[in-house]
This record gives sequence, structure tokens and C-alpha cells, in this order.
Amino acid sequence: MIKPQYKVSFFFIIAFAIFWIGFTLISKINQRSKEVGDFKYIYKRGIIRVCGEEDMFSFYKDGQGYHGFHYELAKAFADKYKLKLEYIEEPDFKERIKLLKSGKCDIISGPLPVIAELRKFVTYTNPILESKLVLIQRKKDANYNPIRDQIALKEKSISVSQNSPNIQRLRNLANEISDSIYIKEHIGYSTKDLMRDVAKGTVDFAVCDKYIAEAFLKYYPGVDIETPIGFTQFQAWAIKPENKNLLDSLNHFFAEYKKSPAFERLLQKYSRK
Repeated sequence: MIKPQYKVSFFFIIAFAIFWIGFTLISKINQRSKEVGDFKYIYKRGIIRVCGEEDMFSFYKDGQGYHGFHYELAKAFADKYKLKLEYIEEPDFKERIKLLKSGKCDIISGPLPVIAELRKFVTYTNPILESKLVLIQRKKDANYNPIRDQIALKEKSISVSQNSPNIQRLRNLANEISDSIYIKEHIGYSTKDLMRDVAKGTVDFAVCDKYIAEAFLKYYPGVDIETPIGFTQFQAWAIKPENKNLLDSLNHFFAEYKKSPAFERLLQKYSRK
């Protein structure tokens, strides 16, 4: 017969053991969750999943296959480590963040400006490009003179795709000119859709990255893209903050690749210059 004082000790030991086993299992699950998406796990899986926007500079598909500056950059990284590239097109930036957080993609590629507000959700790689936003408007004609001074945008309505990271730049610009700029978000819109609507005259103004705007000019020659919106911005890729090994691998790859002739050829291939 177990004496009462030993019963208390016995049940305490059992309870502690159950607690410790549960704590250990939860810790392992959490650690496993952190590892998923980091480079060691990706390498073992053999597939790297990159999520980005579809446009004529970054990523697009045609009858000959897949193209684009960010697509080919991702393919070069995948090839370096003998990985299969899975490129996911998602127009809504908020949805791209969700895919990253859930582990359904490993990297958010460009076009992605480096802005402080996004550092709460992602970790940026080292900068890949220097670029800037440009104003999308109609070319000069008998009835219209393009805006060249950003102050003239006060109380104007500027269109962007829903949840675009460019919204923050427009908010900052409104503060800089000390006046209102009305931001109109278009659900399901891509940069191509915005430029099309400006060319048709159904939208007065939009903004986008200059490399993307230049790539679309041949399709919309009646559009003016010569007015910059703010200063030069760095463009980078983004990953989950805990994926340190992936960050190191990407930064090492960019440091080497940007020094090679292949990088300059790639940029020239998809840019106007």
C-alpha cells in the first residue's frame, strides 16, 4: 500500500512528466515550423517557391515559356543549388504576404521596394536594383499637358492595385506636399490593367515602378511615364524573418551574380535602356 505522502509525490512526478513531454513536443513542432522555408529544408525538398507579380519586366508567360527579370534571377539561384523553381503569380501584395507567412512560398520577389513599414512582416535581402516610382498619365496633346511637378498632384486621384506597397509612398508624398492625394485601390488589377485604363482615359493617373512602366510602353505608346514620384528606392526580395540560412544564401548569390556579366545582360534584356 502506498502511503499518502508518497501518493502526492507520485502524482506530482506523473504530472511533471506529462507537462515536460507536452512542452518538448510543442517546442519541436515550433522548431519544425521555423525550419520549413529555411534553406536547409528547401534544399532537402528540392523545390524553391517564389511568389511575385506578373508584368512585362518581372515575370510573364507566353507561347515560348516563362520570362522576366525576377523570374530569370530566381531561376539562376535555383540552378546554382540544383533546385526546381516553382514561380507563383499573385497580383495582390497582401496575398503574397499571406503565402509567405503560411509557408506556401519561400520568397517574395520583385517588384518590391524596401520600405520601413514592411519590415514588421518580412526580412529583406540586400538590394538588387535601384529604381523609382513614376506617374502614369496621358501624353501631351491639344487638351492635356502632363504633370511634371509633384505638388500639382494635390487633391488628385491616383490609382493603384489593391494592397500595393506603393500606397505607402503616395501617403508619404501627401505629407511632403502638405495636401491630400486620393488613393484609389483597384481590386484584382495588375500594372498592365492600370496602364491600359490610363491609355483609354478611364483613369487619369496611376503609379508603378519605372522598369515595369518602361517594359509596357510598347503596348501603350500614348502613355507618359517621365514624371518621377519621389526619390530613388532600393528594390529587394523578402523572406520570413526566421529564415536566416535562406537570407545568407540569397545575399551570397546576389553578391556574386551582380558582379558577373550575366546580371547586366539580364537587366538590359528586360529594361528599355
